[in-house]
Amino acid sequence: GHLHHYRDVGVLPPCQTMSCFACIGSLFKTKALEEISDKKELIVYLKKACSSTKSGEYRELYKFLLKVFKAADRDYDGLVGPDDFDLMVELSGAIPRKFGLAPTSTEMFTSPQDRIAKRTAVFKKIDADGSGKISFHEFLAYTYDHIGKMVATVDVKSFDKRMNTKAHFKDFIVAACRTRRSTEYKELYDLLLKVFVEADQDRDGRVNLQEFDRMIEIAAAYPRKFGYAPPTSKMYKSSADRLEARSKMFKSMDTDGDTTISFEEWLTFTYTHICEKAKTLDTSLSGVPPPVQHGCAK
Repeated sequence: GHLHHYRDVGVLPPCQTMSCFACIGSLFKTKALEEISDKKELIVYLKKACSSTKSGEYRELYKFLLKVFKAADRDYDGLVGPDDFDLMVELSGAIPRKFGLAPTSTEMFTSPQDRIAKRTAVFKKIDADGSGKISFHEFLAYTYDHIGKMVATVDVKSFDKRMNTKAHFKDFIVAACRTRRSTEYKELYDLLLKVFVEADQDRDGRVNLQEFDRMIEIAAAYPRKFGYAPPTSKMYKSSADRLEARSKMFKSMDTDGDTTISFEEWLTFTYTHICEKAKTLDTSLSGVPPPVQHGCAK
């Protein structure tokens, strides 16, 4: 019938043509802001968003901020008041904080009172009409301007230097082990999380003994690249020897004894190991992980 006609004249029927365009379009679809998993990619993304409100990146940023505003508007009146403002700021700052581009609340405030005072001051800046509540367009305008100023000062090329030489890698590790407040620690955290997720083949949020061997190999690739760790072939006489040693490491990491490794167990064990090694790179380090600070600093 009609399909033979389209084939004979050498064109696709309308339905197939539209399907093809949709397929091609999906290849060029701009990522959602939440899908970005790399610091450099985020900076480039935000620079594009701030260069033009016609860009796909701006549209995605707009959608993200709208989602944040909607979550904070808990009484569904189209406005965000002082009581919900703190939540809105925390939600909107989650992504830049993930990559160390913004300080955590612990780092920003010295006390709960300090937090309230500073958040109140920002609230008043955003509340352009002085109504006592913030509308979406006020939140959007303020945040867009704030992001634009932040990314304008960041040199994208500087991120390529993190892992491109032995000296840069050393500086990165030393900074990550000096304080958990550093950008480098937050990048290390993100890197270890990516390694964990890649090893978690069955997507159950835990790593079993079979997945563990792969996780160690993935993580070890970074220090091995610069000669800070020997290759597996030099560490073990045989595969059986390697698996026996890895099994012992697994058990020492499995602090709750449930025969799986959680991300918290992986992070704690690995960061402790890295801090021990970092002291050999810089003797001013303690060799133990710096403490975790919870809540507002005292």
